[in-house]
Amino acid sequence: MTGQTHEPWTNMEMARLRRDYPVKSSKQLEAAFPRHSLGSIRATARKHGVRRPKPVSKYLAYAARHHVPAFDFSSSIAARMLQAAE
Repeated sequence: MTGQTHEPWTNMEMARLRRDYPVKSSKQLEAAFPRHSLGSIRATARKHGVRRPKPVSKYLAYAARHHVPAFDFSSSIAARMLQAAE
């Protein structure tokens, strides 16, 4: 679609947008909603609070690949102070 005309979103399309927008690629979304431009798809998702998950941080991705152990909170000063207060 060229984006020159306004095509209202149907209830069925809105339900599919809420389901598909967080998990499908831009190309897949364009194919799933041929009546709407990619800009319209993104704007409608933003307007209705539909978001894609944030990417995993570089640290977490590195830790997962290299099996970096999680921080041991039991050895922290705050944890020891809480245990002493009990």
